[in-house]
Amino acid sequence: MQQAVIDLHNTGIGKKAIMAELGVSTVFIDKSLYAASEGNSIRMKRDLMTGAEKLAAALRNTAGYQSAPARFTAPIGASRAMGLVRRPVAASDTRRFSDGRSPCPNCGTRGDIPCKHQRPR
Repeated sequence: MQQAVIDLHNTGIGKKAIMAELGVSTVFIDKSLYAASEGNSIRMKRDLMTGAEKLAAALRNTAGYQSAPARFTAPIGASRAMGLVRRPVAASDTRRFSDGRSPCPNCGTRGDIPCKHQRPR
Protein backbone atom coordinates (compact mmCIF):
# COMPACT_ATOMS: atom_id res chain seq x y z
CA MET A 1 0.00 0.00 0.00
CA GLN A 2 2.89 2.39 0.79
CA GLN A 3 4.40 1.79 -2.61
CA ALA A 4 1.06 2.66 -4.25
CA VAL A 5 0.98 5.94 -2.33
CA ILE A 6 4.57 6.71 -3.38
CA ASP A 7 3.86 5.84 -7.02
CA LEU A 8 0.78 8.07 -7.13
CA HIS A 9 2.64 10.91 -5.46
CA ASN A 10 5.53 10.60 -7.94
CA THR A 11 3.08 10.97 -10.82
CA GLY A 12 2.03 14.37 -9.45
CA ILE A 13 -1.22 13.48 -7.74
CA GLY A 14 -1.92 15.44 -4.53
CA LYS A 15 -2.70 14.07 -1.10
CA LYS A 16 -6.46 14.61 -1.36
CA ALA A 17 -6.64 12.71 -4.65
CA ILE A 18 -4.54 9.86 -3.23
CA MET A 19 -6.77 9.78 -0.16
CA ALA A 20 -9.91 9.59 -2.34
CA GLU A 21 -8.46 6.99 -4.70
CA LEU A 22 -6.91 4.61 -2.16
CA GLY A 23 -9.11 5.35 0.84
CA VAL A 24 -6.22 5.98 3.22
CA SER A 25 -5.72 8.76 5.76
CA THR A 26 -3.41 11.72 5.32
CA VAL A 27 -1.34 10.46 8.24
CA PHE A 28 -0.66 7.21 6.37
CA ILE A 29 0.24 9.19 3.23
CA ASP A 30 2.62 11.43 5.20
CA LYS A 31 4.28 8.46 6.90
CA SER A 32 4.69 6.65 3.58
CA LEU A 33 6.24 9.67 1.89
CA TYR A 34 8.51 10.37 4.88
CA ALA A 35 9.74 6.77 4.92
CA ALA A 36 10.46 6.91 1.19
CA SER A 37 12.27 10.22 1.55
CA GLU A 38 14.31 8.96 4.51
CA GLY A 39 15.22 5.79 2.60
CA ASN A 40 16.33 7.83 -0.41
CA SER A 41 18.55 10.11 1.68
CA ILE A 42 20.14 7.11 3.43
CA ARG A 43 20.77 5.51 0.04
CA MET A 44 22.30 8.74 -1.30
CA LYS A 45 24.63 9.04 1.71
CA ARG A 46 25.72 5.42 1.33
CA ASP A 47 26.37 5.95 -2.40
CA LEU A 48 28.43 9.07 -1.66
CA MET A 49 30.51 7.29 0.96
CA THR A 50 31.19 4.23 -1.17
CA GLY A 51 31.91 6.48 -4.15
CA ALA A 52 34.46 8.42 -2.11
CA GLU A 53 36.06 5.19 -0.93
CA LYS A 54 36.25 3.88 -4.51
CA LEU A 55 37.77 7.16 -5.70
CA ALA A 56 40.37 7.10 -2.91
CA ALA A 57 41.26 3.49 -3.76
CA ALA A 58 41.59 4.38 -7.44
CA LEU A 59 43.87 7.31 -6.58
CA ARG A 60 46.04 5.10 -4.39
CA ASN A 61 46.46 2.66 -7.26
CA THR A 62 47.71 5.31 -9.70
CA ALA A 63 51.44 5.44 -10.41
CA GLY A 64 52.37 8.89 -9.07
CA TYR A 65 50.35 8.79 -5.87
CA GLN A 66 51.96 10.26 -2.76
CA SER A 67 50.26 10.44 0.58
CA ALA A 68 49.73 13.85 2.11
CA PRO A 69 52.49 14.97 4.47
CA ALA A 70 51.75 14.81 8.19
CA ARG A 71 50.51 18.10 9.58
CA PHE A 72 52.21 19.78 12.51
CA THR A 73 50.01 19.99 15.54
CA ALA A 74 50.96 22.45 18.24
CA PRO A 75 50.97 21.25 21.82
CA ILE A 76 48.02 22.19 23.99
CA GLY A 77 48.32 25.74 25.24
CA ALA A 78 50.80 26.79 22.56
CA SER A 79 48.25 29.02 20.89
CA ARG A 80 47.93 31.04 24.08
CA ALA A 81 51.68 31.17 24.58
CA MET A 82 52.22 32.40 21.04
CA GLY A 83 49.83 35.34 21.46
CA LEU A 84 50.70 38.98 21.03
CA VAL A 85 54.35 39.77 21.67
CA ARG A 86 55.06 43.21 23.01
CA ARG A 87 57.95 45.25 21.77
CA PRO A 88 60.44 46.29 24.45
CA VAL A 89 59.97 49.90 25.47
CA ALA A 90 63.11 51.96 25.61
CA ALA A 91 64.12 53.06 29.12
CA SER A 92 64.66 56.58 27.87
CA ASP A 93 61.02 56.96 26.79
CA THR A 94 59.60 59.74 28.96
CA ARG A 95 55.99 59.53 27.79
CA ARG A 96 53.47 58.65 30.47
CA PHE A 97 51.74 55.26 30.51
CA SER A 98 48.14 55.12 29.38
CA ASP A 99 45.67 54.78 32.25
CA GLY A 100 43.25 52.16 30.95
CA ARG A 101 40.55 53.85 28.88
CA SER A 102 40.95 57.37 30.28
CA PRO A 103 41.65 59.84 27.46
CA CYS A 104 45.01 61.36 26.71
CA PRO A 105 45.23 64.87 28.26
CA ASN A 106 46.94 66.24 25.12
CA CYS A 107 44.81 64.95 22.24
CA GLY A 108 41.80 63.27 23.88
CA THR A 109 42.43 59.86 22.28
CA ARG A 110 41.10 57.00 24.35
CA GLY A 111 43.81 55.36 26.49
CA ASP A 112 43.52 51.86 25.00
CA ILE A 113 44.07 53.28 21.50
CA PRO A 114 47.72 54.25 21.07
CA CYS A 115 48.59 57.89 20.48
CA LYS A 116 51.93 59.65 20.19
CA HIS A 117 51.65 61.12 23.70
CA GLN A 118 51.21 57.89 25.68
CA ARG A 119 53.38 54.80 26.14
CA PRO A 120 51.68 51.44 25.67
CA ARG A 121 51.55 49.15 28.70
